[in-house]
Amino acid sequence: MRNGKKYMKLTAVGAAVLALTLAGCGSNGTTTTAAAPASGTAKQTQTVAAKPPVVHLYMDIMTGKMINKKGWPMISPADFKVPAGATIDLTIRNFDDGTAALPQDAAKYAKVAGTNNNNEKVNGKEITSLNPKDVSHTITFTQLGINIPIPVTSTTEVTFKAPDKPGTYAWQCLAPCGTGKTGMQGPMVTNGYMVGNMTVQ
Repeated sequence: MRNGKKYMKLTAVGAAVLALTLAGCGSNGTTTTAAAPASGTAKQTQTVAAKPPVVHLYMDIMTGKMINKKGWPMISPADFKVPAGATIDLTIRNFDDGTAALPQDAAKYAKVAGTNNNNEKVNGKEITSLNPKDVSHTITFTQLGINIPIPVTSTTEVTFKAPDKPGTYAWQCLAPCGTGKTGMQGPMVTNGYMVGNMTVQ
């Protein structure tokens, strides 16, 4: 009988632990905690919203030569999905060693905008802008006021916040690195190359 009592005690403890574990697992991203009821009062519960997640994204910038399509650089992946309100840590590896100097009327795209502290890390060094002549590519969300200038052959790290409102937000490279007289044709207007979408869910 002693062994039976011990088994019953362990089973009761195990059930209590399981119940606490399941109580903390909500499918809607919220945690519910029960407040200890005062004498003679009804039990109260408090719902606390979960913090938005941190999402780590990685992009590669490849040259047309790397993908066997001359004059067609590609940022991959061009399309991605993130939760609404998420903090996005984005790492961009640029394998392109060519610049696409920004014209005078687009020089503002050499400045970092819309990121944490309006800066980015390039090869581990924090910067707030590039010389317009040294820009290789940009990832620019015009609708969101986010601009990430990218120098040649580099690793750029940047953090920004996804919108709270679900929807599709387009980005585009605004450095003239494509085909045509202005360098703004071909990959510059083709989704999956220098144009893409962030879907916020």
